[in-house]
Amino acid sequence: MLAQGRADPGVGLVLITERVAQDIRGDVDAIRREGRPPLILEIPDLEGPLPGGQSLLDRLRALMGIPK
Repeated sequence: MLAQGRADPGVGLVLITERVAQDIRGDVDAIRREGRPPLILEIPDLEGPLPGGQSLLDRLRALMGIPK
């Protein structure tokens, strides 16, 4: 899944649910450390954010530098 997004230069953003990201945490963290596209944004799924997690709106605000 992430490999397809990385292989396509037209993909700049990959949205992935928090629960899926947990299952492939090593891959997600390795891509982020590289510091090149695509940007990976973990979002809550239909069950809501994981315990201690942020809402999607709060994540987007933080990503864009918009204060709460």
